[in-house]
Amino acid sequence: MLRRRYGGTCRYYQTAGFSFGTSAGLYPTPMTVATEAWYTGYHPYTLEPIFSAKTQREKLAQRQFFFWYKPEERKNIINELRRIGRGI
Repeated sequence: MLRRRYGGTCRYYQTAGFSFGTSAGLYPTPMTVATEAWYTGYHPYTLEPIFSAKTQREKLAQRQFFFWYKPEERKNIINELRRIGRGI
């Protein structure tokens, strides 16, 4: 799941023209489907396993993709994409 998530997220934000000035951790709103998915690691309707960043390292790896437009993040993003087999 991790491999598909990062590459697609970066590409989506780039093509949609989004850029984030700041980025908070991704925490779901309590009492929602997203909460169940994040906490359990499974989609509550389909029971398919999903990726949810829980460790500090995973959260930082995910966060860097929100800043794809910053030159200082480019090297880190390329390295992460290569690491998960989606290299440029």
